Amino acid sequence: MNSTTQGLYTITPVGDLLAFNNNRGPWRVKEQLTQALKRHIPNKDTKPLKVTTADPKFQAIPPEGTIIVRAHVKVLSGYEKADDSWREIFQKAVSRDNLWITPTEQEALARGQFTDSLTQRLVRYHLVDNTRGEPTFWKPQDVKQASLKVGKDGKITGKVKLARADNSSGYKASLVGHLAITDDKLTRFDLVAVGDYWGGGRYTRKPPKGRFPVGVSFRIPAKATPFDLIPPQGTKGWMDPYLFTAGTE
Repeated sequence: MNSTTQGLYTITPVGDLLAFNNNRGPWRVKEQLTQALKRHIPNKDTKPLKVTTADPKFQAIPPEGTIIVRAHVKVLSGYEKADDSWREIFQKAVSRDNLWITPTEQEALARGQFTDSLTQRLVRYHLVDNTRGEPTFWKPQDVKQASLKVGKDGKITGKVKLARADNSSGYKASLVGHLAITDDKLTRFDLVAVGDYWGGGRYTRKPPKGRFPVGVSFRIPAKATPFDLIPPQGTKGWMDPYLFTAGTE
């Protein structure tokens, strides 16, 4: 297809493309669905495609026993008054993503330890300003400081400092939270990072000027939803680095 691979698509069960668009406007989405319905010719004899093997580059599956933690990011203040409605939406946005905690990392947390893999994954792939678009994740050399500790009664404390080589963007934050283990299972993981962020990325343009406060929260959902099945943004084509961050690009 000689078109963008981003956007929204309407496809039949046999894989025929009916309509697509790369616009977030609700009127465009409605138009897309209307076009798809007009083009769709039902055929009761048509059999759906059979998929035998999922491509891990597009279908990231967590290791068995992985805990899924919801992650939210919010720019707390610093924006100048928006000059249009779309920019105002971005300025008020709260992003959503999922953090994976593997069984091995859960066992370490039960012993009061943050593994290097969990620390690096949380810091590099989730302490990012992704409220205006797809973020540029932190590289190993961008992590200047990353310390997370579990104290008495499951209290979590930490310090993080991130910065690009040219200092075009960065994040310096303190972290605090609590975790709980019930019957050898991680049942609570509440964590908040708050600090000063600066700069933007290729697809996260127009951040507030100078340094601005950003908050990031993590929590195990009380009730599972279809959203929890969405792989973390960091797994998009880079599954191994997301899971085994230590020593990888």
